Amino acid sequence: MILVKPVISYYSYIMVEQFLGLIVAFYAGWIFFKGSKKSALIFAVILRTSTYVMYNDFGRADIGEAWALIFVPLALIGYYLITARREYIRGALILSLGLSLELYSHILSAVMTILFLIGVYILHLLSDRRNVITEIKSLIIGAILSILESLIILVPLIDLLREHIATPGSSLWSIYNYTPVKLIKLSLSNSIGIDSENIGIILLILTFIGIFF
Repeated sequence: MILVKPVISYYSYIMVEQFLGLIVAFYAGWIFFKGSKKSALIFAVILRTSTYVMYNDFGRADIGEAWALIFVPLALIGYYLITARREYIRGALILSLGLSLELYSHILSAVMTILFLIGVYILHLLSDRRNVITEIKSLIIGAILSILESLIILVPLIDLLREHIATPGSSLWSIYNYTPVKLIKLSLSNSIGIDSENIGIILLILTFIGIFF
């Protein structure tokens, strides 16, 4: 409505989205790398120029998921502060902010982040249970704050779920026939085409490095 021309409008949106994404990623990296601006900058650039981010921006033009991906690092670094740094209050606040902003952008992304964090925390408990009570309290506080921060969309959503909603047929899901091998092959192609959902070569390599160490 303001810029009138669709192409200019969309690229202007991409610029704003990427700028905000770089700021959030840099902040998360700055915390994780304990104040190292160089490491935080490298992390932010790798993340925000990754194939999957570009795929959402250009291949699918999925605005909701693209914006949710901006705030995933906030949720993850909040969890990290609680479990690794024992900064319980700060961690709970950042975790709640990240999850609520994800909810405002893309509900499925928020659900996937929550499930991922639950899985990671279960693995964490297998190796370290020294502060489990304090950690769980902090995580619960973060969850409650996130719910309170998101009431403006959660309440209408709950009302909507009471209605009869048509669900997609099983044939729709057959197009999402993904396997780890297929994901690796597509990632090696580093493509951002519409039918090539992948994480790209760099993130694929970093994933294997992360698993190895």
